[in-house]
Amino acid sequence: MIKKIFSLFLLLSITTLSVPSAGIAATCDPLPAMGQSLQKITLTEDGTYAIKIRMYAPGTDKDSLYLKIDDQCQIVIRSTQVGPGFTWVNYQTGDTNKILSFDLKVGNHTIILAGLKPGTGADALSIDKQESCGSNCQAPASSTDNNSQPASKNVAVTKQPNFILIGLAAAGVFGALGFLIWKYWRFTKHGAQQLPEDILPASTKLFDKLVHFFRHHLVTSLVCGGVLVASIVVFAVGAASFSSTLEVESGQLSGATATVKDSSASGGSYAVFNNNQTTTTGGTNGSTSQNGGSTTNNNSGGGGNNTPPPDNTPGNQEAVCPAYPSFPTASCTGWQHTGVTLTTVNGIYYATTPGQVLDSKDFQDGVVVEADNVTIKRSKVEGKGSGPGAGIWVNQGVSGTLIEDVEVTSQTGFDAANENTIVDRAITGFKTNGLTMRRVYAHKMIRGLQYGCNTLIEDSYVDDEINPTGAHMSAIGGETCSDFTLTVRHNRVGLAPNVNDSAALLFYPPQVGAYGTQNLHVSYVNNLIFGGTYCMWLSSDPQFIGAVSVTDNQFGSQYYSGCGLYGTHFKDNWGSEGSATMTWTGNKWQDSGAAISF
Repeated sequence: MIKKIFSLFLLLSITTLSVPSAGIAATCDPLPAMGQSLQKITLTEDGTYAIKIRMYAPGTDKDSLYLKIDDQCQIVIRSTQVGPGFTWVNYQTGDTNKILSFDLKVGNHTIILAGLKPGTGADALSIDKQESCGSNCQAPASSTDNNSQPASKNVAVTKQPNFILIGLAAAGVFGALGFLIWKYWRFTKHGAQQLPEDILPASTKLFDKLVHFFRHHLVTSLVCGGVLVASIVVFAVGAASFSSTLEVESGQLSGATATVKDSSASGGSYAVFNNNQTTTTGGTNGSTSQNGGSTTNNNSGGGGNNTPPPDNTPGNQEAVCPAYPSFPTASCTGWQHTGVTLTTVNGIYYATTPGQVLDSKDFQDGVVVEADNVTIKRSKVEGKGSGPGAGIWVNQGVSGTLIEDVEVTSQTGFDAANENTIVDRAITGFKTNGLTMRRVYAHKMIRGLQYGCNTLIEDSYVDDEINPTGAHMSAIGGETCSDFTLTVRHNRVGLAPNVNDSAALLFYPPQVGAYGTQNLHVSYVNNLIFGGTYCMWLSSDPQFIGAVSVTDNQFGSQYYSGCGLYGTHFKDNWGSEGSATMTWTGNKWQDSGAAISF
């Protein structure tokens, strides 16, 4: 019996820690130009490592950043606790069940924290070796993202004893041994009270006494033995812990990353990612330093967030997508990069209240905007068919509509051969005023974005059209008005091959005489354009006055070697009709950089 007990102890004391292998292939999008803090660490052992980030999230619009390890794709870290002060976060996308845990090999590794929402800060980063996390690990993935990063001094993650675990182990060992010794002492002291056949002669050897004791206290012995084994394991883990805490602001900072002094930060300051805006939180003197310059805020009272109001001038919004000469991707447009959780809205939604804000919604059947100054943001719009409600439909004459961080697509399970199951036009803005589309992700529709009389389209991604109909299609198009302003800036504009393609970027006047004189203020700048019969269709008209500017755009060969099926651009009556001027400069091929002349 004793041999079986000792065998059980031996079996319990043998533990094997297995580490899942990495190697999930992935293609990563570039990190946005919101500033970065880069840290390099050196691991002396393979293992599974848990990561925690001490974040500063002053509000729901300033609560997220990116974490990128080595060549794996970045993940979103969002704090569920917002407001002044710091919080340790060890989960991703605001889901406390998605713990940050990674299988890493011995050697050098790079950890990058990058801005996602302006004003989000990070104070410290902790990396600790854990036991194997099995299928819950985030395995580093290979990547084609070749962003060059500045050098940074390596920080070794070395053995640092976890004294809490060691203390618990010691308590377990001394507690179990002490209890067994006490029980044995009571057993031998009161042996006369045992049954006659259990009383041992004084000459009995110690080993025989122990065997006799175990026979009478088998359960107690097993429990104490288990506690001893567990304590030994805990002690080993605590003594061999690998741990390191890094100051984020002490890493290699780049881009729009500021260092903010704060007496409550672990090192007296922290890093904030804010696109060249200055954030000051409750520190001793409120001073702030920033790459490329410095500012001082004599806010000696401490407490609170003192962030200047955002600049709503077109083109000066938060740079979530990578700046030109990079271009927007699917991961920096639409709603998913914001980290919000969507609330489902069934049926066509009619926005009838002026100034209404529609945030974090999944509109299952489209949206109709009937009131002025409506905002749709951080949402998904699914639709089917044509007309009001198929995508986002802004009624004629409506002003001030803002569509930002919105994905527009066909409903799940659509039939690519059935036009009634596909969104006809992602966004309809015919004869609207002051329409802004920013970071829109439009895909899986027949036609893309339609501009109105005064429209800004920027940092958006339009591609992957589907057309089972006979209708002509474009990625961005519309009609001019008597006083017409259009800015199409820094977008990825593609038109998938189809027999009914028009141009990816279509500039086409209405029928002659429809508006009389049409005064143009048109700018196409810093766009990536590809696909369609031509990548751009530029029409003139006898009643055109004003100016059209096409500058610093890149023409790609994603669908056709000539950009479009027939070439890069079509000049329709320019120079022979109307008096509007054309500026064409800095336009080139994406692949070779060769200039493209008008």
